Amino acid sequence: MKFKILSLSLLSMLFLSHCGGGASDAAFETQINSGKKLATKNGVTIHQGYLDYIASFEPKIKERLDDPKNKKNLVDGLLTQEILYRESVKRGITDMPKYQNRVTLNNRRTFIQALMMEEVEKQAKAEYEKNKDSTYNKIHIAHILVRPKRPAPGAKDGSDNDNLEAKALEKAKEAKQKLDSGTQWEDVVKEYSDDVRSKDKGGDFGLIGKQDRRVKPLQMEELVNKAFSMKVGEVSEPIKTRQGYHIIKVLEAPKVASFEEVEDEIKMTLRGEVQKELMTSLIDSKETVYEDEELKKLGGGDAASEKAEKKSPIQLKVNSDEASSKAKSAPKLEIKHEEKKE
Repeated sequence: MKFKILSLSLLSMLFLSHCGGGASDAAFETQINSGKKLATKNGVTIHQGYLDYIASFEPKIKERLDDPKNKKNLVDGLLTQEILYRESVKRGITDMPKYQNRVTLNNRRTFIQALMMEEVEKQAKAEYEKNKDSTYNKIHIAHILVRPKRPAPGAKDGSDNDNLEAKALEKAKEAKQKLDSGTQWEDVVKEYSDDVRSKDKGGDFGLIGKQDRRVKPLQMEELVNKAFSMKVGEVSEPIKTRQGYHIIKVLEAPKVASFEEVEDEIKMTLRGEVQKELMTSLIDSKETVYEDEELKKLGGGDAASEKAEKKSPIQLKVNSDEASSKAKSAPKLEIKHEEKKE
């Protein structure tokens, strides 16, 4: 048996929305039950509207939904959540005062997340207007990606790696030769590309620019520079990146992307910075005055005390890369459900 885990830290706002009642609760139900049906289990149906709602405030989730496996995992997790939630309603648990108090506490944490989201929303447009001609100058490309296969188990040196790398390059060159001989781009993509997210869409990579956040981590500098030097419809020779060998095709000439096209990218970039600014202005720059005598003895106001305060276990983990790496002490609520092996 294997277990799939759905972390409710990403879905806390959704779960708590059920408990509010009134017009907002009705609007929430209408939204998540809109669109086509995706899956049904035990009388519960998950619609596309549910995924769209999650993606509207979680860019990382939005990106991952392009992968059918990730989409299925999320749908399975939502089914589990909804089945258990409806059972709690059936048993009257949602009306019990002791749990309503927990909802109130969790609502405060949710509103802290909302504070961060609102601040990011406010700064995202200004960031775009300031840097749109440089940072957000994008080019639309498609690609064929050939990844080196994994080394054989027990390999003691780099010989296997070198051999697998050479085989990947050889395969990429073979794909380029087929293109040169007149084979349709889409057919070669389906036959050779290892990018499961794009191979059924003609290898459409989307928009990318020289300042794109993916460029340095994936060592794509050469690829991007080459793309900007090519004409529409032109196809490149294999280009090496951290992922493997890419053959790229320019679909559209470079242009300044619209705010809507890069909005999620900007927000993801700003999250850590916005959190830091808010923490500095509202918390770190203020002095803590301890009234309790025991707390005073611990050295209220000194560096050690301030450091301990920042590591408080009740501190909310905000959904950003920086926060999630530091807030290891924050409690996590998880649901586990079993799935039979196929």
